[in-house]
Amino acid sequence: MAQLIRLFNSDLIKLKRTYIVLIHFCIVLVGIGLFLGYYNISGYDSISKIVAYLQVIAIAFPLLSSIMCSMCVEQEYYSGNYKYILTASNPKYLTLMSKYIILICLGFGATLVSVLGFKFGINTIFNDNLFTLSFYMISILILVGSNLFEYILHLFLSLRFGKGASIGVGIVETLLSALLLTGLGDGIWQYIPCAWGVRFVSVWASFSSSKEIESIQEFQLIGLICGFATIFAFVILCIWFSKWEGKKSEE
Repeated sequence: MAQLIRLFNSDLIKLKRTYIVLIHFCIVLVGIGLFLGYYNISGYDSISKIVAYLQVIAIAFPLLSSIMCSMCVEQEYYSGNYKYILTASNPKYLTLMSKYIILICLGFGATLVSVLGFKFGINTIFNDNLFTLSFYMISILILVGSNLFEYILHLFLSLRFGKGASIGVGIVETLLSALLLTGLGDGIWQYIPCAWGVRFVSVWASFSSSKEIESIQEFQLIGLICGFATIFAFVILCIWFSKWEGKKSEE
C-alpha cells in the first residue's frame, strides 16, 4: 500500500506538467454552458432536459476516456519509452494501478463538476428542483462506475497499440452507445460495455421520476454482472502488464 501511495503521489506531480486536468474541466465547463444555453431557448420539459444531459455525458464517456488514457500513456512514452512504469514498482502492475486510479479520480472530478454544475445552473435559470441532490450524486456514481471498464480497455489499447487505436475505438464506442440507447440495443446492450453508462443512468432517471420498481430490480442483477466483468478485466490487464515489455504493435 505504501508503494502504491508513493506511485500515486508521483503521478500527481507529473500531472502538473500536462494539460490533462485542464482539458478535463474545460470540456466540462463548455458542455455545461452549451446545454444551459440551448435549454434556455428550447421547449423541452424539465425532466427531459436533465435526463438528456446525463445521457450525453454517458455517451461521450468512452471517447473522453480514450483520449485521457492515450494522453497519460503517451506522456510515459515520451518521458523515457515507458522506463518508469516498467521499473518503478515491484510488482510491476502497481504503476498501472496508480495510473488507473489517477484516471478514475480525474473522471470522477470532471463528472462531479459537470453534473452538479448543471444542477446549479438548472436550479438558478429555470428554478427547477425536480430531483434531489441525492439523485445527482447517485447519477455521478453510476456514470463513473459504469465506465470503469472503459478505462481498463483504453489503457490496454494505448499501451499495446498506441494512441490512434485507442481514440479510434473510443469514437466507435461513442457512436455505438448512442445507437444502443434506442430499441436496437434491447437485449444486447449488457454485453457491450460502452452502452452500460447510458443505459444505467437512463433507468435510474426513469426510476427516480416514476418509481418503477420492476425495472430497477432487473437492472440490479445486470449491474452486479457488469461489476464482476470489470473486476475480471482489470485482473487480466494486470497479468498482461506484468509480462509486457514496453513494445507496441506499431513498432
